[in-house]
Amino acid sequence: MYAAVIIPAVLVGVCAVGFSAVGISEARENGVASGIGLVAFFTFVSAFFCTILGLVITIVANVATDHQDDYAAYGLEAIKDGNTITGDFVLGTGILTSNATYTFYDNSNGAIHLEKVEASDIALYEDSAKPYVVEYIGCHLKPNWLAPCLTDDPRFVEIHVPPGSVKNQINLDLNGN
Repeated sequence: MYAAVIIPAVLVGVCAVGFSAVGISEARENGVASGIGLVAFFTFVSAFFCTILGLVITIVANVATDHQDDYAAYGLEAIKDGNTITGDFVLGTGILTSNATYTFYDNSNGAIHLEKVEASDIALYEDSAKPYVVEYIGCHLKPNWLAPCLTDDPRFVEIHVPPGSVKNQINLDLNGN
């Protein structure tokens, strides 16, 4: 992972040294007073353009190269679905929003952790005798020395529960009865 950050940084550094060298040679030709301003200008310009170059290299590497996603599975101790209500109010007016959520305890690294995720961000499967949750823990590019992965944020992506755990129910109540 650290090598992936080093390659673009080295390219940025080489680019900055090159632009600064141009500024120093201009300083020698035009005198010290104007040269200091030129060195500062070329250093600023090189830092800007070389940072853009590093970002472009990272983005192109993420789009153009293969990557491997890494996942971890943890035992599921308890789970409950529900809703989270949030709101913003100013001077008597505002808005309330409700989001469907899953709240669960997972067993990872020998400890039990309470987690809460939005239901729209996770897939639920009824396919396992022993319930578990799958977490996306990051990715790395192939080759991994080229650039860092842009989607490295850990997040829960799947919940697996025993068949029959989800109650199937359809209730169309158009008359309000």
